[in-house]
Amino acid sequence: MSQANNSSLALHDILLSIADSLNVAQHQLRNMSPYDEYGRPNTLYQLPYLDFSLEVISEVVNETESTPSSNARLANPEVAQTAAFTKSNVMTQQSHQALMYKLPTTTQNKTSNDSASNKITSTISGRFVAVMPNEGVPQVFIVMSAEQISATAYTLKVTLTYATNEPVVGQKVEINFDEATSLALNDTATSITPPLFSPSKEGFTNGAGVYETNISIASGDVNKTIIFVANSGTIFTSVAISNT
Repeated sequence: MSQANNSSLALHDILLSIADSLNVAQHQLRNMSPYDEYGRPNTLYQLPYLDFSLEVISEVVNETESTPSSNARLANPEVAQTAAFTKSNVMTQQSHQALMYKLPTTTQNKTSNDSASNKITSTISGRFVAVMPNEGVPQVFIVMSAEQISATAYTLKVTLTYATNEPVVGQKVEINFDEATSLALNDTATSITPPLFSPSKEGFTNGAGVYETNISIASGDVNKTIIFVANSGTIFTSVAISNT
């Protein structure tokens, strides 16, 4: 039988604990007052990186257990000694012969355990590096608007800009019909026909940081509130279309 003794914490738990501790420490340093109680500037610290080295010891224990066979079932008695003698019976004049038997001695069950352990030592090293939010790129803002062309046609316009108000050029944008939210906003509606996109529901922003597409909704849905969600990477926005 083989049994492995694992360490109490898995490796990913250890790394997450280090990362959480590093974030807590950096948060406290960032929230330090820039001046002390006398108005003198405090020394402010920043953690650019953290090197770590972990030594992981894994121990494998192999245990073997053996049990001899128990007492054998009693077979024919073993003749340990045969003593033949003649006993005269005056009345019958018969002779008798007696045999003495010796039974096998009983033995107790015995169990032996043999164990052997092997230890494996591994060293894992790495570095946590502080990275600027959004990888140092200015924050991106996304805005979507809807312009009605006809009773059943609209133009959806998505604009991406940096925090510096510069357009985000060549960025992929995707627009989707949010059916679940649309149905929740229309209490009496049991279904909404998915709108048609022209030319496509996804594309890339132009030189002005804008992506446009046209949609057509079913005539039976013109009086319903329909929600569209646009995203570019991890940023999202939404817009509602309604004729009511």
